[in-house]
Amino acid sequence: MKIRTTKFNVWPCAITMTVVFLVFKLCGVIDWSWWLVFLPVIIASVFLIMSCMFVISVIMLAYRLKRNSGIFEDAEETNSISPLMERLNKMREQIDELQRNNDNQNKTV
Repeated sequence: MKIRTTKFNVWPCAITMTVVFLVFKLCGVIDWSWWLVFLPVIIASVFLIMSCMFVISVIMLAYRLKRNSGIFEDAEETNSISPLMERLNKMREQIDELQRNNDNQNKTV
């Protein structure tokens, strides 16, 4: 069983209708106000803006849910997992130990 899908693109239809209305308005066939002539493009623009706002809000909601559900780890846990951070912590410990040894040698002298 094959499912047929129909795609309807709003922009070509809106632009075509606007051009037709514009030509009719300039030729004097219709006596509409200019906002009615451009109404198809206005409606398509509003639809596009609302669609973008919906997508952005869904993405923000998904990000917030991921962040609040604990999928993202704390910074300390992330740092301890990272091999570079582990190496950096070892180097800091070595520096502290060397400074303590140096201080102890200076005290004995």
